[in-house]
Amino acid sequence: SKYTHLEMHFNSNREGDHFRFTITANPPDAKKWNYYYAPIQSIVKGMQKITIDLTKLNKARNPLGKDKVQTLDFNFTGWEMPYKKGLVLDIEKIVFFERFFLKLAI
Repeated sequence: SKYTHLEMHFNSNREGDHFRFTITANPPDAKKWNYYYAPIQSIVKGMQKITIDLTKLNKARNPLGKDKVQTLDFNFTGWEMPYKKGLVLDIEKIVFFERFFLKLAI
């Protein structure tokens, strides 16, 4: 994929919750979950913007590749994140974009 970043804007009813973004890319014969993942992020109360660098995701097991995506997930439990009832997120926008840098010789 040409996209290098995911940006999400949301409004939360409270702070203190956490989430982890994952991308599933299982081979057809997979017995276990194969995925890419970002570090756990904290949620603050009110409006928040999160940017995830897709080029720096970690791997769990043997995902097929970022061009073979099956699901994109925002996980709020697991990885030592306890379930907390009552979180409400109003998602305003999710955008994938390509970030590029220019090197200028002056």
